[in-house]
Amino acid sequence: MDFKLGLVIASAVGLVLAMMIFRPIPYDPALSCEVDADCVPEQACHPTSCISVEARGAIEPSFCTEECRPETMDCGQGSCQCINKQCGVVMNE
Repeated sequence: MDFKLGLVIASAVGLVLAMMIFRPIPYDPALSCEVDADCVPEQACHPTSCISVEARGAIEPSFCTEECRPETMDCGQGSCQCINKQCGVVMNE
């Protein structure tokens, strides 16, 4: 293989890999935050995701079971936090 052709191929592969690794995180205004207090559970019962306080708005009153469902934020299993200016769930270990 010609040295220049190999160099071009290696450069192209490197560029593709760099684009895959350093691609921007999609911006969702409903998840936008500055501090942890900007983030709240998205669901009223057995929450599994977080959203910004402004995007959530009012939640209709509802009756929830008192069980601690696995893989939810029930019973302190997780919390909403502002991570890289996006609301997200952080599960406790």
